[in-house]
Amino acid sequence: MSSININGVEMEQGILQKTMMRTMVKVVSGAVCVAAAMVLAACEKSETAAQSEPASQRAAQQITEHVQQPLDRARAAQEQILQTDQRIHDADMQAGGASR
Repeated sequence: MSSININGVEMEQGILQKTMMRTMVKVVSGAVCVAAAMVLAACEKSETAAQSEPASQRAAQQITEHVQQPLDRARAAQEQILQTDQRIHDADMQAGGASR
């Protein structure tokens, strides 16, 4: 397998590709959680603003509850991704290959 020199560090191409893929997964999962949190914050703001009208308040509360579940699932998925990534890294380090 060919190797690539990055800033004076020699890496096998497969390790570089694996590292890049793991980094992208972490970035995307983090972005999904941030986006979901922003939507939830907007829902909570609209819920607060709608308190003067009971029907609006109920609708805003339902939207907030509807958004909360996917946000919780996204956070749990991100935590699983980070734990899996750490296990992969630990296994790579034990095997003698530096993948980070």
